[in-house]
Amino acid sequence: MAQPSRPSIRHWPTNMRPRERLLDEGAQSLSNAELLSIFIRTGTPSRNAIELSSDILQHCGGIHSLLSCSMEDLRHIHGLGLSKWSQLQAAKEIVRRASLEKLHERPLLKSQATTREFLQATIGHLDHEVFACFFLDQSGYLIEFKILFRGSTDQTLIYPRQIVKEALQRNASAVIFAHNHPNGIASPSQADLRLTNQLQKLLKSIEISVLDHIIVTINTYYSFLDGGQLKNEGFDKF
Repeated sequence: MAQPSRPSIRHWPTNMRPRERLLDEGAQSLSNAELLSIFIRTGTPSRNAIELSSDILQHCGGIHSLLSCSMEDLRHIHGLGLSKWSQLQAAKEIVRRASLEKLHERPLLKSQATTREFLQATIGHLDHEVFACFFLDQSGYLIEFKILFRGSTDQTLIYPRQIVKEALQRNASAVIFAHNHPNGIASPSQADLRLTNQLQKLLKSIEISVLDHIIVTINTYYSFLDGGQLKNEGFDKF
């Protein structure tokens, strides 16, 4: 037996509609489901856009996890097709690019919150390890962010010679390394500590400073600098 149709949101009183409330009260006044409903726009005959949004968030475990879902992850949710999923991916990419633009505005060591958000949006959700690098100029401003190596679910092969080559090509004065832990645990392993120490010594020999090494997961973060695993060798100039 078919479920009865539900009144669409456009038939609600004006002061209850998410889009109108956003205009009158600001986006911060909306619930997660209401915000998501503005993106997906329409529901199904039996579920309006807000109810469908609630279903999606419950299925995924929240907004952050939703933005990391693949189309395959969401294919069982009735009413969420390729078009709506594409809109969500576009929104995620807009946030990532906005964070990257913001990272260019000030020295990276003074933008830790933005750096964390950018890394979690860029590599924190991946199901395989990657090793990335922020290349910085002599004032600590971002030259470029690049993913250098890709690996498996628990290991990435790192080639120090390639890191040196990439840094010299950009005339970098300092670097910040980053990699993700798909297992959700941001604590550094002994291999992470040895690698960081090795790279710091290598790059110091060509007058390039390693300012930090950051581990991210989908919702956690670890800084070698904050944790005391990196020696302060002239960091104050950055």
